[in-house]
Amino acid sequence: MPVRMLLLVATALPAGAALPAAVLAAETRTAAYSITWAGLEVGAVAVELTRDGDAYDVRYEARTVGLVGSLWPFSATGASEGRLGGDGLAAARHGGQSRWDDSDRIWRIAFAADGRATEIVVPANDAGDREPVPEPLRVGPDPLSLALMAIEAARPGLVLDGRSFDGRRVLDLQLRCGGADGIVPASTGTEGGGPLRCAVDGQLVAGASKRWRDRPQEPRPPTQVRLERGVLGPGWWPVEIEASSRWGTITATLVEPAVAAD
Repeated sequence: MPVRMLLLVATALPAGAALPAAVLAAETRTAAYSITWAGLEVGAVAVELTRDGDAYDVRYEARTVGLVGSLWPFSATGASEGRLGGDGLAAARHGGQSRWDDSDRIWRIAFAADGRATEIVVPANDAGDREPVPEPLRVGPDPLSLALMAIEAARPGLVLDGRSFDGRRVLDLQLRCGGADGIVPASTGTEGGGPLRCAVDGQLVAGASKRWRDRPQEPRPPTQVRLERGVLGPGWWPVEIEASSRWGTITATLVEPAVAAD
């Protein structure tokens, strides 16, 4: 249903909301996106990213709107904190809350300095519905932190692989940007101007849903992300995301960017 599609894009959007390599201390960037499906606006996502030196705090709010919002009211918030600098990525905390059918779900996870998960809190019904994640795989970063690192590193020809753990499942993620053979045309995404087009793909490693594990999984094309320079400062910023689902393509379009120095 459209609620699941909104969840898909809400997860992808903060992945794009990253700062360029040169960041002013204590700077906050916000972006609002409109979510459309089959020509209808079905959701809205707001993203806020604060950087203070190498410390980061990225947050999002997502909700269904319009007719879909009336039929399937859904809302979610999420946040990740950590440090990202010359020494690499060190995720510290990740958590969120979602509300659907008058039911709230709350989750949180904390990581030690070596990346090991030291605290994992997930809804009991969600944990019981999934295959357990082996302890050696319970290692950060979380998806938002990994995505922040990936988009901050975005450049023509980038090929980047990573793994994330959100307390419930482990995902292998791949980012391929313009100039990588077989992903998008090499003519797109140059340092001189024009959009940078990247493809994001992922595979579930552990934590599969017991309800869906025996159902055949149809292959889907990678999520396509279009980034442009000068939207929120000098670096790349995502202006459009297209994700495929069993119900068709869902698109997230940037409608309101803003930058504020603290």
